[in-house]
Amino acid sequence: MAHRLFLAIPLPQSYLNQLGELSEKYNNLKGIRWAARQNLHITVLFLGDVKGERINRLINSLESIEKTAPFSLNFKELTLAPPYRPPRMIWAIFNSSSAFDSLVQKCFDVCKNFCHLNPPYQQIPHITLARFRENADYHKIVLPHFTFDPLKVKKIHLVESTLTRQGPIYDRLQTITLKENGLN
Repeated sequence: MAHRLFLAIPLPQSYLNQLGELSEKYNNLKGIRWAARQNLHITVLFLGDVKGERINRLINSLESIEKTAPFSLNFKELTLAPPYRPPRMIWAIFNSSSAFDSLVQKCFDVCKNFCHLNPPYQQIPHITLARFRENADYHKIVLPHFTFDPLKVKKIHLVESTLTRQGPIYDRLQTITLKENGLN
């Protein structure tokens, strides 16, 4: 059986609280599905379907990511996304980061042996807050200006996503703690 997996940067409670207030304010608008507060994260790499018998080997292989130094991401803004297309989502985006790009590449190098992945592209570090259906009332949303302390990236999670009618259910399978030169 295949499992739908991704690697994610978890968010501190301060981010979850502030971003969650936006969904509470606009949760009655037509055609907008807000992400559950507890599901908010920054995706590092979407793995897609991974066969069950490969997951334990994948988990063991991901331990090599621990040798990655912790780093920070700086919050930029809330925006309609994707860029240069009709809006389909609301993102909380962060400034581009060579450390983030390096983490994505390292994760790709480890995971490509366990599932079919396209080579990583220049990724915008972001949190998906909401998705729009056709004819959504997104134009009624006024995106506030948030300020956050830099996000300290000290760990990533391997997460399984089970899709349901009520939205995805996330189950953390592994936590990878980033360490400077493999040390605490």
